[in-house]
Amino acid sequence: MLKAIKFSFLFICLSSSISFSSESVEPSTKNSMELTQFFGSLLIPASEGYTNPDWKSLSKKLNSVSWLTEGIVESSEFNKKLGNFYSREGRIVFSNNGHSTHEVLGKTAQPGQWSVEFLGARSFVNEVSIKMLNNAQEYNLDIVDVLKKNRYSVATYKCNKETEPASSGNVVYAIESNGFKLVWLKDEWSCGSAGCVAYITLYYSKDRAESTECYGS
Repeated sequence: MLKAIKFSFLFICLSSSISFSSESVEPSTKNSMELTQFFGSLLIPASEGYTNPDWKSLSKKLNSVSWLTEGIVESSEFNKKLGNFYSREGRIVFSNNGHSTHEVLGKTAQPGQWSVEFLGARSFVNEVSIKMLNNAQEYNLDIVDVLKKNRYSVATYKCNKETEPASSGNVVYAIESNGFKLVWLKDEWSCGSAGCVAYITLYYSKDRAESTECYGS
C-alpha cells in the first residue's frame, strides 16, 4: 500500500504543469525584470569606442539583480581555460509581458528564479549567461520570438534548431538593434523526464560565439 501511494505521488508530480525539482527550491526573491529590458541593458551603443562593458557599469544597469557576489571573484578552472578569469553571480525572476517565465513549487507555487552570471577579464565582461535554477514542465518561452516582437533583428548564426536534438541542443543567433553594436546569443536547452532547463548566453565577441559546438547534423 505504501509503495502504491509513493508511486501515485511521483506520477502526479511529473504530470503537473508546475515545476518540481529533486533539489531544494532557491529562496524567493522579489526582484524581477522583463526579459527584453534585461537584454536591452546588455547592449553597447554603436557610438561607443569600446567593445566590452566594464563590470561596474553593467552591474549598475541591472540593479534588479540580487547579487550573491561582492565585487568580482575568481572563476572556476573550467572558465579560466576559456579566458574568463573572473565572475559575478546573482539571482533574478524574469517576466515576459508581466508574467513570470515559469513557476516552481516550494511551500507554495512561486515564480521560478534564474541565475545571472558575468564572465570576463579583470577589466571587462566577455559574456553574460542566465540559467533556470530548476527544471520546468511548462517552460515554453521562445527567446527569439520575444526579441523579434520587440524590434530586435535576429538571424541564425550557427547550428540549426530544426536539426538540433529536442532533448539537448543549442543555436547561436546574431542580434541587432538600431543604434547598438552587434552581439551574439546562444540559446541552449536540456530536457528530461523532470522537465526542461534553459541556458541563454550573450557574447560580445564573434570568436566566442564561434566556439559553440552543434549537436545536430
